[in-house]
Formats: sequence, C-alpha cells, structure tokens
Amino acid sequence: MSKKFYNITVELLPDDASKFDTKLQTASLYLRKWFSLNSARVVCPMAEGVKKDESLGHLWHDILPKDNNYVFEIATELPYYLPNLDSRPEYILNVRGHKFFICNRMVRAFCGKGLPEGKTPSYLLGHRKSLPGLVQNKEHLELHPLPLKTFVSRKFICSSQSAEEAIQNNFILWRDEFIAQLSFLVDAIRTVNPDAAKYLLPHVAITSFPIFWVAVLGDKDKIGCEQFIGDLVITAHRPLKNITGDSIKQLNILLQNEISIHDAALSLALSFSHYGYYELAVIQVCISCETLLSNTLKQHLKKRGMTKTHIDAYFDDVRLSHLLNLHLPNIINITQLDNHNKILGDLNWARKRRNEILHEGHSLEKLTLVRLEEVTESARKLIDLILSIDDNQM
Repeated sequence: MSKKFYNITVELLPDDASKFDTKLQTASLYLRKWFSLNSARVVCPMAEGVKKDESLGHLWHDILPKDNNYVFEIATELPYYLPNLDSRPEYILNVRGHKFFICNRMVRAFCGKGLPEGKTPSYLLGHRKSLPGLVQNKEHLELHPLPLKTFVSRKFICSSQSAEEAIQNNFILWRDEFIAQLSFLVDAIRTVNPDAAKYLLPHVAITSFPIFWVAVLGDKDKIGCEQFIGDLVITAHRPLKNITGDSIKQLNILLQNEISIHDAALSLALSFSHYGYYELAVIQVCISCETLLSNTLKQHLKKRGMTKTHIDAYFDDVRLSHLLNLHLPNIINITQLDNHNKILGDLNWARKRRNEILHEGHSLEKLTLVRLEEVTESARKLIDLILSIDDNQM
C-alpha cells in the first residue's frame, strides 16, 4: 500500500432515496413526533440519601397512566452504523423475544439562532423523512439536521401511579437489560456479516453510551421524552478529569521515552474494566504481571551466572503460575507487602480466569467491575514493590 496521500474532497450524502416502510410507523414512539430537547440538559441519578426538593418538580408530571399503565421506550445511538437489512434503513429485529427498532436515518435537527443571541444548544429529535413537514412550520425555519449513527430502541410496559415512580423503580433494570440485549444483537450481526464485523465494536456496559433517550406514552396518547445520562465523563461538555502535580512531570518524561509493557497493559486493564470488557481486562492484568516477572527473573538468573543461551533454551516452560508461586518468593521478600497473601491470591485468581478464557472461551466465574478493580490494584502493588527493589537486593 502506498504511503503517499493523494487527496480528493467528497461530499457525505445522507440517505434520502430509500423508501420508508409505512408499516413501521407505529413501531417506535420516536416516529410519532419530533421531540424538543436540550443537549446540555440530562436526567441524572441523585446521590444516595439525598431527597429531591418538591420545587424541582417531577418527570412527566402531566402524563397520566392509561389503565394504570405506561409505555416507555429506551433508545440510544451507536458510534457506528449497523448494516441495512435487505436494503432497508429501518427495521425490527426480535432479540430473544423482544422487539428492537433499528433506524439509520434519525437526526438531531439543531434549531435557534445560536450565539450571540441564543446560548441554549436545543435540537429536535426525529426521522429524516419527516423533515420536509417540519420545516413548513414557521417556528422551525432555521434547522440544522445532523445525521445520527444507528439509533436503536426497545419498549417496556409497566404499571405505575406516575411516570417518575415508574422510572425510579424500573429504569436501572430496564437500562441494563437493554444494554445486554443490544450487545447480543451487535454480536449476532457481527457473526453473520463478516464484511461489517471489523466496524462493530462490542458495547457491554453503560459506560459505552453517553446518553439514552427515554420516551413515555400515557393517557390520551400523550408523549414525552427526556435525555438520561449514560456516562457523565463522556456526556459532559468539558473535561471532568485533570492531570496535576507530579503526574505532569511524569507525563512529560514519558512522552520522550517508551511506555513499559507492564504499565501499558495495566492501564489498559483499567480501561477495559471501565467499559465492561472484563475478560480482556483479566488478560491485560496477567500480561502486566507476567512480562515484568519474566524480565525480573531473567535478570536474577543472569546475575547468578546463567547464560542468555541457557535461559532462552528453557524459559518457554516457565508459566505465570511458576513465576507467582515459586520464583517470586526467591527473587524478593514478598512479605514486605501488606496483605501479601491476598495479593497473591488475587493474581492467582486472575491467572485462573485467564486460562479459562483462553481454553474455554469465557470465564467460568462471573466477572464484575469491583472484582477487576481489586485484582488490578493488587497487580499494581506487586509491580510497585518489584520496581522499588534495585538489582543489588535481588
């Protein structure tokens, strides 16, 4: 492949040509009307023990239940396009008994005059095909529609006295079920469509989604919609993290050198854990420990007179279990670590899970974010101890 860049400018065209299947008109609440939203306003969970003041009002207080029931529809945007289905940009897939609406032609139509007259980043959420009817309304003459990537939604029905009560009691369960089923849907499409597979990253945790839209249908066909927070750090309109103090010095030094394999792997384990890729996180924890322990053991053996040729000839038989449980205590005094037995136990747990993933295709024990964070912290403590000991102490 040529390393030269021969440029050409192209225009990215949205899909206005494909026909809309009118049978899908009732498939989603998001096809029934344009929802007016504010990109800077999201519904967030309150901290534990905090009581909301009544002056703040209630979600959808003016939407009453119909026969004591509400219909909710949770939606989100994927960071890519799922393939059309038989050339159709809108379709429904049945995911283990639940109907998912997939749409590749939803838009955010930003409206208003913008700066300096208006500061509110408001937009209308709806389907591209209904834009012509929308712009005929004089109130919405200045529209700037930006295509969304694939829009996916699923409905939930529940009995409740109010819409806010329904959200309080059910939203977390609905959201988690929605994410799990959506992840399975993407996995299924990736499996049957190798050409699209490389574009379809898995999304298995709430941290993969900046926002969710939640629409509600109540009595007299009244509909409402709000943006709900996914991951605040991703959704925020400014950075919520800050690099300070010694970390700035370390960053400037590191940018002129190389990142060690064990540091790169351990930091990647944290990222994988945060985004729900727990099995990949386990593997990175093991890579971090095994690479550093292997290099440390080789240095230890060389210092004691073993040749590089001899080490290279036999080191392939050394496994992480040997490094952790046999060689490590001979290299350093592991008892210098507080709770050293727990730390070794955590890393042996990771090793066993890693082996299961490689040999069985998945962990035989359920992996959780809390457990992965514990194990990653144990790996960091061991690595810090090893790095703090100079060659003369080995």
